Amino acid sequence: MPRRVLVVCLGNICRSPLGGAVLARRGGTSVEVRTAGLRDKWTGHGAHPMMTTAAAARGYDLSAHRGPQIDRDLIRWADTMLAMDRAVLKSVLSWRWCLVTLRMPVGLGLLGPGCAMR
Repeated sequence: MPRRVLVVCLGNICRSPLGGAVLARRGGTSVEVRTAGLRDKWTGHGAHPMMTTAAAARGYDLSAHRGPQIDRDLIRWADTMLAMDRAVLKSVLSWRWCLVTLRMPVGLGLLGPGCAMR
């Protein structure tokens, strides 16, 4: 059974879509990846055009991405959660309902200039 990884950032239009694509490619059949954002402002939106272009230059297609907001169902689905920065990690860990649901490794992943998108 593949490991289920939830990649979380603020809006789910830049970092988490790319992080999810990188993890999915590198993990192959050993991982299933979903992404989510903390804010509902961009729920259902595609990846940011600049991120889509940057990802495409490295061979990652983000054109089909439509990001959900994080919720209990996504957290229950995941075996592992990867927060894209410390503020996101702090927010997730501060939610009372999340602490009851969270029974998984939670990590911090930083994806920015110079990241290993190769």
